[in-house]
Amino acid sequence: MHTALNGYGAIYDSDTLTTLGIVFDNAWASIAHNFDCGSRESARLRLASIILEFAADYTRDPIELKCRAIGSMQVIRVAGHSIET
Repeated sequence: MHTALNGYGAIYDSDTLTTLGIVFDNAWASIAHNFDCGSRESARLRLASIILEFAADYTRDPIELKCRAIGSMQVIRVAGHSIET
């Protein structure tokens, strides 16, 4: 069975969806501490969108996806606050 995710024009089989979920979980675990409770949900949505975009357009390699996604988030901690650039 294949699943199409709206807005990305990509179709993913169940193995790929599982891999993308693992990539998301691993990437989020690496950056979650950079976000306060008020910004976590939007950051998680942004991270998921970035992973889906890269998977559709560039690569499905889990390590490369994680690195690209984290790099794209570009979180800067300033005085205890998260600022996304």
